[in-house]
Amino acid sequence: TQAEEAMETIIPGYRPGVPLVTFLGRRDVDKGVDLLLYAMKIIMERGVDFQLAAFGSSLYGKTYRHACEKIGIRLDVGHVVVFRNA
Repeated sequence: TQAEEAMETIIPGYRPGVPLVTFLGRRDVDKGVDLLLYAMKIIMERGVDFQLAAFGSSLYGKTYRHACEKIGIRLDVGHVVVFRNA
């Protein structure tokens, strides 16, 4: 559908029909995006299929984003996470 095509443009790797969890806000340490990644790992280990898109800017530029991307890879949840600037 047109909506699915739009989502695929905004969120690379978007999978229609799979629940989408979104984080909208400033992506900084005090917002706990890194903790959200650890929670995702637990949920995935319980067999729940979903995808996460985190939207927002950061006071620290790309530093925290890169740290979260590395955490996602280490936890093996990087394939369900997309980080985008607002």
